[in-house]
Amino acid sequence: MKKILLPTDFSESAWNAIKYAMQLLKDETCTFYILNSFEYVMSAPSSGVLSNSQNSAVSRAQKENSIRDLANTLKKIEKEFNNPKHTFEFSSMYGSFIDAAEKSVEKFKIDWIVMGTTGTNPVKEMTFGSSTAALVGTITCPILAIPLGVVYKPLKEIGIACDYEFLYTKKLLKPFVELANQQKSKVAVLHVMNNKDDISDEQFMIKENLKLMLPAKKTEFYRLTNIKVNIAIHAFTESRKLDLICILAKKHSILERLLGKTHSKAISKHADIPLLVLHCSNC
Repeated sequence: MKKILLPTDFSESAWNAIKYAMQLLKDETCTFYILNSFEYVMSAPSSGVLSNSQNSAVSRAQKENSIRDLANTLKKIEKEFNNPKHTFEFSSMYGSFIDAAEKSVEKFKIDWIVMGTTGTNPVKEMTFGSSTAALVGTITCPILAIPLGVVYKPLKEIGIACDYEFLYTKKLLKPFVELANQQKSKVAVLHVMNNKDDISDEQFMIKENLKLMLPAKKTEFYRLTNIKVNIAIHAFTESRKLDLICILAKKHSILERLLGKTHSKAISKHADIPLLVLHCSNC
């Protein structure tokens, strides 16, 4: 059984990601943990006890509103999808979004995080009000970022961008391979190089090892040279008409080159497709 974390701020973007998750995983037995985090808004000190009383009232109201909106979200999900394979829990947590997500991943033993993006898509605009970008740069749990406006459709072909700079493991690739098998997807592997020289012996070995872990009959390998990573991925997703792109992430790897060191900068235009980020610390 999969355990999926669904962070929400009750926005249109968050609801869109929840809908995508319900449809993507409709045939999977899952427990979904719907998470809302909030930070107390304190009023300025004024008259001692009165100010403390006001602050307490504000804190209680924030907590009550969070729980109420989580319950309404759950009712909305059950009304629209009503899938007997899916069970739900919701959690209202005080603190920053990142802290709440990290605690939830550890507490509930989360397998995936599925969340929305407020930019046009997760590869084009890694700002997301900084929330998703910060999570991608911090947490090691697999993250599936869903662009606002993207509607679920079967994943006929999915891509994976890698640089063959570290050895990939079955554990790292498990979410991607499971998706490919579940969706019966074709797999397109992209390698972006700085020059036209052939790959090194070590990279060749890593590539051959990768072949053993991907669906053999449905996987094709591609290489682009002398082109920036973000532009290459844009061209690749557009030309292949991919339904999802996956990035295998490690410090100083393709993810850092793609997103930038701050993980919060716009990185050029890309197709409106979901982005799956897998961290090699999951190896």
